[in-house]
Amino acid sequence: KKIGTVQDLIYEVRTGELVYLSVKNPTSYANTFQFEKDENGFEEIPYSAVISIGDFVVVAEEDII
Repeated sequence: KKIGTVQDLIYEVRTGELVYLSVKNPTSYANTFQFEKDENGFEEIPYSAVISIGDFVVVAEEDII
C-alpha cells in the first residue's frame, strides 16, 4: 500500500547512520498511522522499518506502528 512520496533522508551527521525517511503527500492509508512529523510537517518513517529500496521503498508495516 502506498504511504506517500519520499522527500528526504534524515541521518545522524556524526555517524552517517540513516534515521528517518521524510515523506510528503501522505495517502489516506498513511493517515491511519501516527507518524512523527519533522519541522516542515513531513511524516517521518523510521529507517529501521525499511526492507528494500529501488523504484519504491518497501517498509515493514509492523515496524512503523
